[in-house]
Amino acid sequence: MVKQIFISLVAASAILSIGVAAALAFPPESSKEPFTKDIHLVKGQETQRDLVSIGGRIIVDGNAKQDVVVVGGTLEVNGSVGGNVVAIGAPVKLGAHAVLKNDLTCFGATLDRAEGAQILGETVYINSPNELVNRLFKELSIAPFLKSDWTAIVIGIKLMLLFTWFLIATCIVLAFPNQVKMTSEEIGRNFLRFGLIGLLGFASLTVLIIILAMLCLVIIGIPLLILLIVFAILIKLFGNVSIFYFFGNRLLNALKWRGESSVFVVMAGLAFLGLIEFIPIIGGLAWTILSIIGIGATLATKFGTGQPWLSRSHS
Repeated sequence: MVKQIFISLVAASAILSIGVAAALAFPPESSKEPFTKDIHLVKGQETQRDLVSIGGRIIVDGNAKQDVVVVGGTLEVNGSVGGNVVAIGAPVKLGAHAVLKNDLTCFGATLDRAEGAQILGETVYINSPNELVNRLFKELSIAPFLKSDWTAIVIGIKLMLLFTWFLIATCIVLAFPNQVKMTSEEIGRNFLRFGLIGLLGFASLTVLIIILAMLCLVIIGIPLLILLIVFAILIKLFGNVSIFYFFGNRLLNALKWRGESSVFVVMAGLAFLGLIEFIPIIGGLAWTILSIIGIGATLATKFGTGQPWLSRSHS
């Protein structure tokens, strides 16, 4: 049941993250064409790549080995799908000969399943965001921990912040997949060391920002302050995404899921930490500590490049 809730969180976030992230990471002239609008996999045809469509239609009459994702379109499966199937605001039609070998997540749309259609994994069907929140509270039994000031508005704000993080994380991992992965691997080996580096880095950046803010009376202090603030924000964002990847990879390994994309790994980690965020006091404290560790990891690995901060010029 926890696995179903986890899939639901990933699905709910995808509607806000996939489209914009794809547009930013892959320009129209890109030869990869990762988000084709209409896709038809004919009978007898087989593909090893993910099938993703935004606002279009996917018809699978052949054999799709990887994930199939549709946002705001339609999905029809008459063949087989080896990966996960996710439909966000997209009606799903499963023919009599359809075989889904993994999980099916349908969020905010209809599911038409013909007799004989096989779903070998789990099925998560959610009509609305309200149902998603109700299921989270019911299945995870977190309602008793909520204080009186945890109104629907507070919960809504937290969900919006998580959706924003999904968007940012997707953009970063699509643009720098190898760097994020390398940083997350180092986090597993240097957890405490990165925590200390993060504390020192955070303290140093704070002191420098205060000093430059005081120097804003001098013209040179203004551009330096802006550059330092931008640098601090980039470290914060990249560090958090690396933390998401670290926990997502550990979680998927524990669930024995293999071959997931970098985007799905990051979404898994954020969904997991998002649940922790709803725990009063503990959630906020955990996010603060992990953010500091992420900052330390980013500084120590030079944004996952392993290169020196200042390269020497060779004459």
